[in-house]
Amino acid sequence: MALLQFALLALSYLTKPSAAQAEDPVADFCRRFGHQTTVVDRQLYIDGGLVNWNPLSSNPNNDTNTWLLNQALDVNNGQGFPQLYSNLSKNSTIPDVSGGVLWSDNTNKLFYQWGGQFQTNPEKPTFYVFDTIYNTWNTTTADLSELSRVAYGAGTTVEPRAEGYYFGGWLSNQTVPGWSGPPVATNNIIKYNMTSGQFQNNSGPSDNLGRAEGALVYLPASDKGLLIYFGGVIDQGNGSTTAANMSDILIYDLNSEVWYNQTATGTVPDERGKFCAGVTWPDDQSSYNIYLYGGQGHQNGDVAFDDVYILTLPSFQWIKWYPTTPGPGRPHYDLTCNVIDGTQMLIIGGTFPLDNQCDAPNVYGTHNLNLGKNGPQNAQWDLFYPNITQYDVPSEIISVVGGSASGGATKKDPANGWDDRDLSVYFSRTPSFAARTATRPIPSSTGVGSGSSNSSSGSSNTGAIVGGVVGGIAGLALVIGFVWFCLRRRRREGVAPKKSGDVQRRKTVRAELPATSAPVEAGGTPIYRDEPRSGGDSLKYDHSGSHSPDLNGTMSTTGTTASMLHGYANSPHSPYDQSTQAGLYQDQSPQQHQYSQGYQQLPQQYQQQQQQQQSQYQQYDPSQDMMRQQHYPPPPQANQGYVSPPQESSPSPVSYEAPQSPPTAQSTPAHFYPKPLYPNRQVEGKRSPQPTHGRFIEEEDEET
Repeated sequence: MALLQFALLALSYLTKPSAAQAEDPVADFCRRFGHQTTVVDRQLYIDGGLVNWNPLSSNPNNDTNTWLLNQALDVNNGQGFPQLYSNLSKNSTIPDVSGGVLWSDNTNKLFYQWGGQFQTNPEKPTFYVFDTIYNTWNTTTADLSELSRVAYGAGTTVEPRAEGYYFGGWLSNQTVPGWSGPPVATNNIIKYNMTSGQFQNNSGPSDNLGRAEGALVYLPASDKGLLIYFGGVIDQGNGSTTAANMSDILIYDLNSEVWYNQTATGTVPDERGKFCAGVTWPDDQSSYNIYLYGGQGHQNGDVAFDDVYILTLPSFQWIKWYPTTPGPGRPHYDLTCNVIDGTQMLIIGGTFPLDNQCDAPNVYGTHNLNLGKNGPQNAQWDLFYPNITQYDVPSEIISVVGGSASGGATKKDPANGWDDRDLSVYFSRTPSFAARTATRPIPSSTGVGSGSSNSSSGSSNTGAIVGGVVGGIAGLALVIGFVWFCLRRRRREGVAPKKSGDVQRRKTVRAELPATSAPVEAGGTPIYRDEPRSGGDSLKYDHSGSHSPDLNGTMSTTGTTASMLHGYANSPHSPYDQSTQAGLYQDQSPQQHQYSQGYQQLPQQYQQQQQQQQSQYQQYDPSQDMMRQQHYPPPPQANQGYVSPPQESSPSPVSYEAPQSPPTAQSTPAHFYPKPLYPNRQVEGKRSPQPTHGRFIEEEDEET
């Protein structure tokens, strides 16, 4: 009984919300921005950034997001969008930053956190990896001695090559300890090799101009792939900055590591930064289509955009896709885009300078752009359907490049010709990559990867937690009783137990007792706030290790510390009861991943876990009109928003002379409008040089 009381006391402590962050990141959500996202194993992870709580009128501050959140792409929240969860681990040693990047490694079920700026004093460069199977953050063995932290550069992952890239970004007193002076944009492209665990710092374009706040995407073209960069701002290096012309497209060939320029034509978007972009293509790769959404304007009076443009390659034509008629809309920027299955682009968050309304809180600020308009309503803005996996080239692109919905584009050259003849050769080729194999043991199914546990109920999990504790204690008592019974029987039969030297030993990996899912929060508060491991207990990833299965059913590892072999379960925060959600789905089996033969022989407990999870997977049925609720709503007809600066004086200039002089508060008012990024810098007609506080100048909250 005493042991049970202690266990219940410990659980009550773990589920108690902290005084500093009593808000629920799901139930109290209003808006988020400045975060970074990635997708691993059908889970969309949201890290860092700033959040506003609902209602906004009572919570005017921008708070740092200290949670690692995930949206299960195959679990509907009852509103036609992926369910959001908040029960993943992130302790206080992991940086909570804005404007960084998450590099995904779907083969090994990991993602890496790189870059980003702090709201308080910056820390030295760190490089953490999150293990989606075991729900743990760990340090890496990568050498960071020659690297500096930057923020609001452009990042992307090249999964077939197991590489992450990050181009440009700001060095400032929010990224570099001891930094004095104004922010400076960099001109380097950082490459991280996930197989070797090594960084490489390469030079940028030959003009040697720093760049930031643009977008970078990967295309499977040329011999080893191409990176495409556009937009953002350019640091001229002489105390002035300009907005990048959206017709100037930078191309980086991964094979030769050479930069190229190409001029785009068509309906070129207005200059902007802090937008988001994603790319897709038909099966024949006759065209590569980059979708751009939103962003922050740079001209006087431009605040932000609520529009969609498509850059189609290799014709390098800009196409305006949304809206078709002008209107006020809800312009916003500092948001993320993730293309799912090449067919839909989930747009998450953003800051809204023109209003004080929450951003679709019932779907957690998530909006879906159907890239081929091939949903049940043939709409651009639509509910999210995980069973749409075929990209159809939309008619607006076909009218420019030819072909059909399945591909077959006939226009393969820019309207004004190639700026460099090498590019025509690169776009005529497609790379061939060998299939990647995991460099560590991978279970056949994982709790976090499936996003399945308890997805049909939004009730508290306290009962399940207590039941697990009681069941574990009962199981332990049974084991002890069985051992006592066997020893007593031996004595009665006159058989002496073997001496320690007579016992045959076999080296195996420690296995966990078969158990229920790991405990999750009660009442909607995160409980995985584990303190970091100390000393030699810290798990460092050595990417050179090899792994082979043991024919006896165990796994032997070399070069990597083995961890517990089960995943963590998710607990949804859904306001809908089980009967409401049950009517929205049809049964769907979880996506099956194919691995090398060596990883197919796994403990029986994973097969049991997988069978339990199959019943919780659901599939969207596009034919069910009951799911068609206001989800964006489709966004108001819009082009770009304009606003006049409020008639009030600016705050006193921020001093950059002393080291470590970032904004002094972790929370800043939520109602603000963009101002020049650089104090005392002339922006060549684009902005007036006014003093700033960080990136924004504060505006008093209006009474509502």
